Amino acid sequence: MNTDRVTRLRKEWVSEERIAQIHGWDFSHINGRYEEEEDLPWDYRQIINENLIDTMKLLDFDTGGGEFLLSLEHPYKNIAATEGYPPNVDLCRKKLCPLGIDFRACDDEANIPFEDATFDVLINRHGRYNPKEARRLLKVGGLFITQQVGGRNDRELINWVLPDISHPFNEAELHIQMEKFEQSGFSVIQGEEASPVVTGINSLNVVFMKCMEMILKLSPIGVFCLICPVVAANGSAVLGSLAMVLLAAYCCYALHMAIVYSTAIASFGGISPLKFFKAQWPAMIFAFSSASSVGTLPINMKGCETMGADKEITSFVLPLGATINMDGTAIYQGVCAIFIASCYGVDLTFSQMLTIVLTATLASIGTAGVPGAGMVMLAMVLTSVGLPVDGIALVAGIDRIFDMGRTVVNITGDASCAVVVSNLERKKSRK
Repeated sequence: MNTDRVTRLRKEWVSEERIAQIHGWDFSHINGRYEEEEDLPWDYRQIINENLIDTMKLLDFDTGGGEFLLSLEHPYKNIAATEGYPPNVDLCRKKLCPLGIDFRACDDEANIPFEDATFDVLINRHGRYNPKEARRLLKVGGLFITQQVGGRNDRELINWVLPDISHPFNEAELHIQMEKFEQSGFSVIQGEEASPVVTGINSLNVVFMKCMEMILKLSPIGVFCLICPVVAANGSAVLGSLAMVLLAAYCCYALHMAIVYSTAIASFGGISPLKFFKAQWPAMIFAFSSASSVGTLPINMKGCETMGADKEITSFVLPLGATINMDGTAIYQGVCAIFIASCYGVDLTFSQMLTIVLTATLASIGTAGVPGAGMVMLAMVLTSVGLPVDGIALVAGIDRIFDMGRTVVNITGDASCAVVVSNLERKKSRK
């Protein structure tokens, strides 16, 4: 997010703060414009109710306006509460004190104004707390029950609004807090964290990576099975021809990257080609082994950000490029079309060659970013110049080897585009 937009947002928030009528944890002022997480794997209220009986002394530290505390319907004579925010302090005095609840103003979680070993249960929902102070206040066998927002919550918004702070809530992590409680003399009975959407996506990612791993293990066997019929039908001499066409394709791949991408990066990217290829190397290696532009996206995005590309640009350019920017696929289809034509003894005219260039370019735009997709689109290129589609069988056995090289070209082209666009945008914003 740019600086002007952040400034504008802050002005809007300040103006809204002036007119907002928010008391305690009553957010009716913004009804319809926010939502609370409802699919957590635990129920905070239920956990409290399961461990709380009427005779127990209960303290709610940072109670807000007392809304949640009152909803527990615990006997008022056995309830104490604290709050430090001045508007909420006044609200609690008006609402809680008349009920007989022992309310005390407190804004220091390390010095809560109650005697040692006073409470059976201490609760704290989205407020501050101090494990040592909580231990002091609880009786032997007492419980501290809290629900907090994690330090990684709303990371994107925090990065936009507080760009100079790398990790403002770096201790708001479950494992760190559990360790602090244990050091303070607590025994942690239950500790859970949840990011429902992220967890679901990560689970799917594990499944997809397992599928890809299985495919990679079976690929050598598959290539051998595909190439056997080709050799049987055309003789062992075809292996030499296939080796030559592979060499021709890889030479074209290398030249394209060395000339086109290096020139683009040096002229418009703001970094040297050597630095670009060095940072891009991990993504190129993964692309070569997986033959999947989509599968390489996370590593490609990380490499681009290492080179200084903006995250907003890489998150748009790279997924789009994984589908429509496939220079390597266009090269592969052109080389294979000419090879198949020579195998069938067809002399291609200049207009046919031009048609191959045009259709290969168009076909590469619509090719899916998954292994083997380029061979499917090759049929369209062959049909455009009257070559038999059966010729695909000549290269099907080694398509995986073609695919590995062309995927490297494809993802490198995407990365060069992201770096160039980021550099041009930075120059534009400086003006």
